[in-house]
Amino acid sequence: MRMPVDLARGEPPSHSPCHQAHKIYKDYPLALRQHLWKIHKLVRKNIWLTARMMKLSYDKTINYIPFRINDQVWLFTPVRIKGQSDKSQFQWTGPWKIHSIVNDCI
Repeated sequence: MRMPVDLARGEPPSHSPCHQAHKIYKDYPLALRQHLWKIHKLVRKNIWLTARMMKLSYDKTINYIPFRINDQVWLFTPVRIKGQSDKSQFQWTGPWKIHSIVNDCI
């Protein structure tokens, strides 16, 4: 084995005396390849489990409460008055009463 590509494609045919001396290590590339595949599968499994745990923890923090008719809500109206700071402007109006529901946003 001379190059890393030999792990994927196998040893190149050679008739040199140096090649004859390395015949005792013939099983090493195969064992190394199998070991790398085991590590790869383990890492992929851990990545999947970590992503699943992150999704579950994110889903726990979502507090979606659907609106119902006759609920009192505040309406966000981002109107900027020229000459005043954005921090000092109150951009919420209300409370408003819900009369009908078109979809989740309206």
